[in-house]
Amino acid sequence: MPDDTPRPLRARNADEKKRRRTEILDAAERLWSTASYSELSMSQVAAEAQLAKGTLYLYFDTKEELFLALLTSHLQRWGAACATRLREERPRTPDALTEVLLRGHSSAQPLRRLLLLYGAVLERNASPTWIQQAQQVMAQVLRDIVQELPYPPETSARLVMHLYALSVGWHQVAELGTRFQTPQGPPGLGDLLFEDEFTYALQALLRQLLPQLV
Repeated sequence: MPDDTPRPLRARNADEKKRRRTEILDAAERLWSTASYSELSMSQVAAEAQLAKGTLYLYFDTKEELFLALLTSHLQRWGAACATRLREERPRTPDALTEVLLRGHSSAQPLRRLLLLYGAVLERNASPTWIQQAQQVMAQVLRDIVQELPYPPETSARLVMHLYALSVGWHQVAELGTRFQTPQGPPGLGDLLFEDEFTYALQALLRQLLPQLV
């Protein structure tokens, strides 16, 4: 339940600033789960986070900055979890690597949606400073994953590049699939499309990219 207790306009210390920033991102994501990016406004996010609109602008100047922050937050969490799984399990066959990379794919759905938004909207409209910061985070996450893959660096870099293209592409296809779903059709068509077809595509790619491991 929302807390109706009046909140100070400014956070008092670093911990409170960090907590309030997280609350803003959480509020934006809650709204985004039921509305399109174009429909959302900073005023709506401020209201959802129980903040004055002016307070929201102490953290983010634009909606693009807010969603870039949301993207980098999701990307860092996904990258850390993926790197940990790779480091602990060391998959050495295409099928084993596919299983590790796909584990928890449902929880990564917001990240894939944000990556779609990044290419279509955020990268074109956000300030150069915020774009540069986001790109630096992306580059670091990719380096961390490449470092944990038990393959030559050039092979690992190609793998990560293909993983990005496949995951974002198949997520878009899966979302389109839900629009064509009839009332009589099976529920969760988009999820089935992504899980089944992305798995198939990734396995096929890895068997070509890593033939020595088949």
